[in-house]
Amino acid sequence: MRIVHTHFANFIAGVTQAASGYNWTVTIAAEPSGQRVTEALTRLVDERKADGFILLCTLTHDRRVEALKTAGVPFTMFGRTEEASRCAW
Repeated sequence: MRIVHTHFANFIAGVTQAASGYNWTVTIAAEPSGQRVTEALTRLVDERKADGFILLCTLTHDRRVEALKTAGVPFTMFGRTEEASRCAW
C-alpha cells in the first residue's frame, strides 16, 4: 500500500508544480462515488470554482466522464474508460 501512496503523492506534486508554472491553482476535492460526484462537479463548474478536472481512478463506465463531456468542461483522466473517444488519459 505504501507504494500506491508514494506514487499518488508524486503525481500530485508533479501536477501542482506544472500548474504553478502557468499561475494556476490546483484544488483537490474528494466526493463519494455515484450521483454525488456528478453533482459536485456540476456545482464547481456552475460556481466558477473549477475550469477543468483531473479524474483519478476512472471506472469502465464513469459518470464523471459523461457529465463533463455533456457540459463541455475540459478534463483528463488518470486511468481509462471503455469509451475513450474525446478523452485524454
